Amino acid sequence: MSPHFSVFGVPVRVHAVFWLSAVLLGLMVHRGAGEVWAVGAWVVVMFFAILLHELGHAIAGRSFGLVPEVHLVAMGGLTSFPGGRRLSHGRSIVVSFAGPAVGIVVGGIALAVMMFAQRLPEPARVVLADVVFTNLGWALFNLVPIVGLDGGNMMAAAFDRFFGARGVRAARVVSILVAGAIIAYGVAVREIWLVFLMGMLAVQNYAAWQSESQWAATNRPRTPAAPRAPTTPTAEGTLRAAWGALEAGDATRVLQLVGPLVGRVTEDDERFELAHLLAWGRLLSGDPRGAEQALRGLPRGRLPDALLEGAVCLELGRAAEAVPLLAEALRGRPDDFVASRLAKAAAASQRYEPVLAVLSDRTNAESVGPRAIQLVASQAFYAGHLDSAARLGERLFEHFGLASDAFNVACSLGQLGRTAEGLVWLERAVEAGLADPTVLDTDADLAPVRAMPDFQSLRVKAGLA
Repeated sequence: MSPHFSVFGVPVRVHAVFWLSAVLLGLMVHRGAGEVWAVGAWVVVMFFAILLHELGHAIAGRSFGLVPEVHLVAMGGLTSFPGGRRLSHGRSIVVSFAGPAVGIVVGGIALAVMMFAQRLPEPARVVLADVVFTNLGWALFNLVPIVGLDGGNMMAAAFDRFFGARGVRAARVVSILVAGAIIAYGVAVREIWLVFLMGMLAVQNYAAWQSESQWAATNRPRTPAAPRAPTTPTAEGTLRAAWGALEAGDATRVLQLVGPLVGRVTEDDERFELAHLLAWGRLLSGDPRGAEQALRGLPRGRLPDALLEGAVCLELGRAAEAVPLLAEALRGRPDDFVASRLAKAAAASQRYEPVLAVLSDRTNAESVGPRAIQLVASQAFYAGHLDSAARLGERLFEHFGLASDAFNVACSLGQLGRTAEGLVWLERAVEAGLADPTVLDTDADLAPVRAMPDFQSLRVKAGLA
């Protein structure tokens, strides 16, 4: 079992193969030192260097609403964002650069200490050299433009932004050429590990280039149809009519209108609208798989509406992926349609952190309002996720001060057996003006709290005695 812990709220898992590769690399780097301590120090330095690098990616991604996980594996680390929102090109570049940026700062500080510190003991100098190599050296290496390294991922995002699918394939070609040049260098200086690493990256990029080229060939836009007669409605008019049908809840009419446009519109804005209308029509007709397929028709670089993507994920049984998308949608549309789906997704996946993040600041909370989060908290309570229901209620009360939220927190805590805390929250509910104090005596969820010695004095305070 690999160790599992959290740093700054980011879950980290260290796999056994990481330690093995760290020791082997330490033996290679310090093969002439003749000191066991040097290899041990290398392992510690490498662990922290890679951990800090991955935390750079993780925290940057989390600032954009993603939920990160860090894995330390053979020869390095991996930061993943399961179920997270896809990022824009600019944000993707920021997340990719955040890891090397941490290494540049840490390694730069260590290099400055080595250059300016006087009379450093030899062990300290060895350790500082390792810190510089694993932080600054590896950070600069990671910025080489090869997809699979951070620099290559940044290049691919930039190429995709400006040139679409052709840009992504061009990034693969650049990666293969750069990897080939480094392989030639590695052979010349007899650095086998460098040849091996670059060889793997070159093979991966070549395989991806072949796959992407085949996809582009089979999905190339069709030749435009012959000009239509003047009596034929324009694509713009048809799309406008389809939006009207969607607002009226007529999914069948939406599909009837946009179906003939598939493969005929070429402007990116029209393709964007068409993909959304087609996806909404299919989703509301009970075909979430078809809706997901429709979203693949979006123009390169254009992200789908978070509500639509989240609703599709929910209907496909991918509730964990749906939660952050629907939480994002709630910020712009805090109505029951979004809130009910968010509540269902959160209860099904037991993921409530993205919902709590909606209440992360007062401005955000006020724009959403209490009702939407109350629906999520209520669903959490009836799903048996009492701790999450309590946390949501506490955040709601902090922002809005509603007696009903404090009361619901008391019920959740009472059912959790945290009766002393429950009594405190019940008192807050009374002080906030609980509309019907008789629920103190009648609500079954408060039974554990009513057994507390101070409950009777609370009844008196509420005017029940």
